[in-house]
Amino acid sequence: MKKSAFILLGVIVAACASAPEPPEDQPVLRETTLARFDGTAISMEELQSLRPSAVATAETIARIDRMLKEPWAEQRGAHIFVENLRSQHPSDTRLAQTLWETTEPAARGNGRDLFREYGFFANQFTASGFGPRIRPGSLEAYVRDVLEDHSDADSRGMLNAAWRKFAPLVIERNNGYLASSWELELDHISPVHVGLSDSLLGPFERTVVQGDTLPSFFGPTDSYEGYTASMILLDLLAPGPESPVAMAIRELHQLAVGQREGVNFAVEHGPVERLDEVDLDFFSAALAGLQVGDANIESLPQSAIKVNVVFSYLVDQAEARASLSFSRISGDWKLTLFEYEPAAASLVGGNARLDLMPTIRALLSRGRQG
Repeated sequence: MKKSAFILLGVIVAACASAPEPPEDQPVLRETTLARFDGTAISMEELQSLRPSAVATAETIARIDRMLKEPWAEQRGAHIFVENLRSQHPSDTRLAQTLWETTEPAARGNGRDLFREYGFFANQFTASGFGPRIRPGSLEAYVRDVLEDHSDADSRGMLNAAWRKFAPLVIERNNGYLASSWELELDHISPVHVGLSDSLLGPFERTVVQGDTLPSFFGPTDSYEGYTASMILLDLLAPGPESPVAMAIRELHQLAVGQREGVNFAVEHGPVERLDEVDLDFFSAALAGLQVGDANIESLPQSAIKVNVVFSYLVDQAEARASLSFSRISGDWKLTLFEYEPAAASLVGGNARLDLMPTIRALLSRGRQG
């Protein structure tokens, strides 16, 4: 990691030194490394001005899922559904409708398919005119698509409908946070994989069922929080333990700055890196950036045995990403992966993933030795 850290620091200096000066007659906007479909950079000022409306849109998408009745009981059309939504949350729904209808396609090749964004919110500082639009092109069109896909005809439909209803809400989005993608493995006779996405850059597909084949979920039914489904599904998806992600990020940062000698989770065995001050400074900076760029979820399904999350966030004006994976064995969590894609890499359009696990093992080993 040492050599990579030096290279990335050099990239930052070079990129900053070559940044052009803005014309004197134009307001100074701090450009980020995020770009629109036409190649123009998204500014920090745009993101900051949009943030309250973007949060309202993300929460509106989650409310749509939470408001769904069982497939056999859901008789509302998209228009009536949105009217019901507006009557309960008028301000947030209006904001979501307005933003959605001005959303532009995302830039190609930006590696954001992971977050299942339909596009990016348009620049609210300038008129968008008749630029290209996304599909679904409105909040009502999105609801129509959700209702058409809301089925209990087979196991995939049953799981998809129930996961929409019980997927945890994303909470505690920190200041630098842009988006997150969560993949969960649920403990069953054969593994069940579900996904959860969240974004403040544009509207998105919130939930997904992964895998080509699924076990049968047909069987006796029960009710939980007013939703009737098979007992198998309710046992899989009912809320359970807290996610270990936020706790791990906090404790690893404390470990890096010498505020603790151990952590409250296990770490996968593997290579141990020899540490020096450069490594420690880099690791500490990476964790400090992630602490202001992550988010949390309410809870995990009680059957969750694996958690994978990728965060997209800003460090100063550049996008960084971090990937963490955990496995649960006998109720205890083990960190199995921690990769960091530094902001410096995105300054020049690069893609550099750094494995932070050897550094974590070295810090824990040093703590045990006193």
